[in-house]
Amino acid sequence: GHEEIEAVIDHAVQRYRLLARLSETDNTVLSILKSINDGVIVADRHGHVLDINPAARSILGLTPRQQPDAEWAKSFCSISADGVTGIEHDELPLVKACRGDKFGNQVAAYQLSGQNDTTLSINGQGLYDSKRMLVGGVITFRDITDVMRRTVELEKQAQFDDLTQLPNRRLFT
Repeated sequence: GHEEIEAVIDHAVQRYRLLARLSETDNTVLSILKSINDGVIVADRHGHVLDINPAARSILGLTPRQQPDAEWAKSFCSISADGVTGIEHDELPLVKACRGDKFGNQVAAYQLSGQNDTTLSINGQGLYDSKRMLVGGVITFRDITDVMRRTVELEKQAQFDDLTQLPNRRLFT
């Protein structure tokens, strides 16, 4: 009830403050990001998620009006692609982008209870205002789950005989 209303108002105020600091060009870029096929998440300097484009919502299984909380943002892609190994806090995609780091092709697992992991390839960078002050971060990502699965299958096929499923000579060297 009351806490949800406060959270919605707080989110709106934070989003308004960030957009006010960005130039018109940046706002145009943000509107373009809404129409691309890659997932996009925009966060402020503190890691509060301010915007998620429709592609990201689809990839991540979020409803159009669903606003992730701080816990979701802190745990977003906190597991390596193997689905087991944790990623250090300072190496998390949103954390890196919000501190201004530029990075590409970080591979991590997005975990949603009751579903198989989704493997994402993530790019990110800081978001700056017209005075070149860091105001947040933006990450883009795409689902590479099928590509990773096929790669593992091909590696297995290269190491084992198709007919007998016995290891081939390369495994013995």
